[in-house]
Amino acid sequence: MKSLILADIHANLPALEAVFEQEGSWDELIVLGDIVVAGPYPDEVLTLLATENGVFIRGNHDQEALEVDLDAPQPDAHWEWIQWTRRRLSKRNHDFLASLPDTCAIERDGISLRLIHGHFPREVGRRLWPDSPPEQFEAITGLYQEAMVLFGHVHVQFQHVCQRTTFVNPGTVGAPYMGQSLACYAVLQDGQCELKATPFDVDRICRAMDERVHLSDFEFAEGWKACWRTGELPPCYSVRDYTPLRQIGYR
Repeated sequence: MKSLILADIHANLPALEAVFEQEGSWDELIVLGDIVVAGPYPDEVLTLLATENGVFIRGNHDQEALEVDLDAPQPDAHWEWIQWTRRRLSKRNHDFLASLPDTCAIERDGISLRLIHGHFPREVGRRLWPDSPPEQFEAITGLYQEAMVLFGHVHVQFQHVCQRTTFVNPGTVGAPYMGQSLACYAVLQDGQCELKATPFDVDRICRAMDERVHLSDFEFAEGWKACWRTGELPPCYSVRDYTPLRQIGYR
């Protein structure tokens, strides 16, 4: 069985289509959340995914899009963007997004899998990075019984084995932060997980941002266009310094 593992699509339809084109065929999708918010194609991405056989979970940005007040003034460009995203969703796609769980456990080819977006409990460190300390991996290993933990959220592609647990982050399909304009993903087949990536049509998504979106904060939209072109975290967000991970060669 071939499972295509996707995370952090972030409404980037050209990147998602590039992954599909590169792979050609698969038996199912495993989608690890943050399907919407950031790109200009939230409804189109959900429409495409909803036609696919697969297992889907909800990410933090998906939850924000479900919870945002459509009538209230928003405090900053980020929440204005989430409000715009929510308005673009058809009722069918809104209901599809709302139906997704935060986490679930499945089995494929005799391997037990825990699917989670990547917001781990605060007591074990929230975000998990390839350079997180060993004790953080050990603490998360203690939370789950499954042999493999599949997660996204931090937009860095990596695998790490800790004791009995294999951690796999397929990287981000749609919002690259690692200095390359790549759609990253993973393939699970015959019990083996392979990390993969492909270029996507950056010009197309930047044009769509200009044509579809009209935010009051011009620099916010330009920051996302720069992200797709250069693989740099938009300046309006503060997550961490990705430079050390880029220097090691992560994508």
